Amino acid sequence: MLAACGDDKPKAEDSAQSAKAQAASAEQAQILKFNQYVDTANGLGDSFSEVLERYTKYNVKAVEAKGPIKNFTIQNDIYVDRTKAGLEKALAMQPAMPALDGPAKPFAEALGKLSPLSHDLQNYSESKGYLADDGAKARELNAAYVAALTEVVKQEDAFFSGLSEQDLQNTKTAFESAKKDSAAYYRIGLVYWGKAAQAQAGTFMAGEGLGEHVQGFKDAVNLVNDMGQGYDKKVREQNQKGCPSLMMQVNAYVGVGRTVVKRTEDGFYVKEAKDRSPYMQHMSSERDDIRTLRQNFNNVVNALNIQTC
Repeated sequence: MLAACGDDKPKAEDSAQSAKAQAASAEQAQILKFNQYVDTANGLGDSFSEVLERYTKYNVKAVEAKGPIKNFTIQNDIYVDRTKAGLEKALAMQPAMPALDGPAKPFAEALGKLSPLSHDLQNYSESKGYLADDGAKARELNAAYVAALTEVVKQEDAFFSGLSEQDLQNTKTAFESAKKDSAAYYRIGLVYWGKAAQAQAGTFMAGEGLGEHVQGFKDAVNLVNDMGQGYDKKVREQNQKGCPSLMMQVNAYVGVGRTVVKRTEDGFYVKEAKDRSPYMQHMSSERDDIRTLRQNFNNVVNALNIQTC
């Protein structure tokens, strides 16, 4: 028996609506999982890389010396289990996100191995056990703690790299989906190209210079400028005052970005490092520019989040 044409129409509409609802549900699940990873990352106090640097600077020399230890501190202990739990919560969520799940799993495992050592030394530090045993326990656990913390730092770097790449991709998708030449387009474009510029500046931020990323960084900084100018123009179409508070931060970021490019291309940083005397090693224009570039980018993000215009 043949069905009438009208009999299939409701079924087709129901099927289309069901598929649309499923797609929306899957997208929402992905957003929730990504946000769980972001919340876990943002929940860290200092990075474990900073913790290892400070432990090495302030504790290792005293531990390796033969005399009694007069002071001993451990940092980030409270974040070891907390970060591990956050990562495991995200890993248990659907859908699979290989770019993040991949590095998150060994990061959580490394934290699990660090956990008992960190807790043991934290209790030892807080109770000033080193005054009772002249540092014997610190010496006993030092090598294992440093090894475990070093592995955490390695996995932390891989995780944050994956998180940054996924965040950049998500922002790019939102930017490309925005209506061209609209305030929303320039606003999300400002965020996207700012993040792209920071990604290009990764080696510079690590104190290794821009290297082969000079042109990519220069192009991204110029596009940050274009997006900022475009957004301000759209705002002025509705309000002649524009958005001076945001533009101040955008201009400051673009300005230091262009300074970094110029100093890199002119060989300024290399020459300064070569000519610096041993007594002036703490003085570095490159280090100052790294700090300013990072702070100015954060200022742009904060200005956007405040939404004053």
